[in-house]
Amino acid sequence: MFTSHSRNPLSKGRCLAGLVRVALCLLPLLALTAWGASGKKGNAVVFHGIDVSRHQGYIDWKSVASDGRVGFVYIRASNGSRTDANYRRNIQQARRHGLLVGSYHFLNPNCPVQAQFNNFRSCVKPGEQDLIPVVDIEDVPELGVLWKPQQARDFLADFAELVQKHYGVKPMIYTSNTFFTDYLGRAFADFPLFIARYGAVEPNPLNGAHWTLWQFTRQGRVSGINHDVDLSRFNKGKGVASIRMAGRKAKPKAKAAKRQKGAAGKNDKQSHKTQKSKKSGKAVSSAKPPKATKSTSSKHRTSAGANQAASSGAKSASGKQNKAKKSASKPQNTQRQNPAKNGKTKRK
Repeated sequence: MFTSHSRNPLSKGRCLAGLVRVALCLLPLLALTAWGASGKKGNAVVFHGIDVSRHQGYIDWKSVASDGRVGFVYIRASNGSRTDANYRRNIQQARRHGLLVGSYHFLNPNCPVQAQFNNFRSCVKPGEQDLIPVVDIEDVPELGVLWKPQQARDFLADFAELVQKHYGVKPMIYTSNTFFTDYLGRAFADFPLFIARYGAVEPNPLNGAHWTLWQFTRQGRVSGINHDVDLSRFNKGKGVASIRMAGRKAKPKAKAAKRQKGAAGKNDKQSHKTQKSKKSGKAVSSAKPPKATKSTSSKHRTSAGANQAASSGAKSASGKQNKAKKSASKPQNTQRQNPAKNGKTKRK
């Protein structure tokens, strides 16, 4: 039975103090409840991206894009030596609706590394990737996936090297907080890390590693997906730029650079020829017009001959007139030149 102490002022004060202490003790619990294990702040889920596979079934990517909370999507491309049945449709539709996409491979200890990479490369086209590739390495006992520490390090190192050679970027490693600490450690501390740790406590991988993405729940809900989906957040100071392909592209290989240089040289030669032909065209247009054709020149010769004949005829006619004038004036000249006949003498 409950006993009231309302008439005793001292008891009333002690009761109020006790309630204050209880409230202070409950504040952290209330805060965790507000956030929830599913990453909720009140009724709003705070996350930046999702990852999907065939287990999410048919996805309405138009609805996912219109959800407004999905900043990026990682899509499973391959699992060991097998390809995800929904990968091709998922990546095409996600890109079509304007979502930033990346692809991941589930690494399997029961299949050779080269065969797994060949499978991944066959379906993951570099031109379709907005985000750096991800390698998923974890224990899944129900699938017979159980790693030994040295085997995990060897497989992951070999697969990461193949990815870097082909895609020109370091892959991001997806694993649990415990798996990274116990199996991978310092050898992979400089890789971008995608850590799965469900609940309200952030990842804290050891050995100097720093995580980029935190998958905090696998029970998220997003428009367009009728199943639970993994939700992830960026670490402080990280964002999409930290996982963009464009920001992590390696320098082109020597052979590729040589091919690019050769192509550039051919283009320069072609442009030089074009400019030269343009210049010669201008020179031809500014030069004197070409000589007339044979038929045209013959016409000119005929007309020239007629003109010459006419001029020669005119000369002969004028010559005859001059002779006639001379002959008409000849007697007068004779009389002047013979003074004896005229009765005159020449002065000395």
